[in-house]
Amino acid sequence: MASVKACAPYFYMIVSQFAYAGSSILSKLALGQGLSALVFVVYRHLIAMLILAPLAYVLERNRRPSFSFGVMLKIFILAMLGITIQQNVYYVGLHLISPTVASALGNVIPAFTFLLPIVLRMEMLNLKTVRGRAKLAGAIFCITGSLIFTFWKGDAWLKGSALMLFGYFACSVSLVLQTDLESDEFVLVLQDSL
Repeated sequence: MASVKACAPYFYMIVSQFAYAGSSILSKLALGQGLSALVFVVYRHLIAMLILAPLAYVLERNRRPSFSFGVMLKIFILAMLGITIQQNVYYVGLHLISPTVASALGNVIPAFTFLLPIVLRMEMLNLKTVRGRAKLAGAIFCITGSLIFTFWKGDAWLKGSALMLFGYFACSVSLVLQTDLESDEFVLVLQDSL
């Protein structure tokens, strides 16, 4: 029983990757039939809202924080980076390249998510340890592989790959900010700058 629980995260990750690949293929088919990438994102958001809003209301209504300016600012920033910008750029880029390349380029998300906190000095990288060097080598390997895909074919391929990489970068920024947005210091800095 304990081994089944230990394997559950790996199983869910594999299922998640298959779901992403299937989503990319179905999205490419829809875009190939003439559906606008921007309209597709609107449909996707509406369907997600219709499914998730009732669930959130029923399951989370007693645990949600009050809607303060700080909470609304956090929601806005995360929604803008992690959903709106990422998905719009992703689907415009997907229209120009194949779902295979889109899935392959997705390998930059962990690399960007690893490197951003280091660049922003949120985390430290210890290159004196084998683990630190392996992490850096893996990040470089992922980004290099994605860049090879980017420069593989012609103009539309380059534009589509660049859009995909920008979308994945926005997703990574959103993931990094989710950890930083939990602290109230981030909200105070934003309020002072507004």
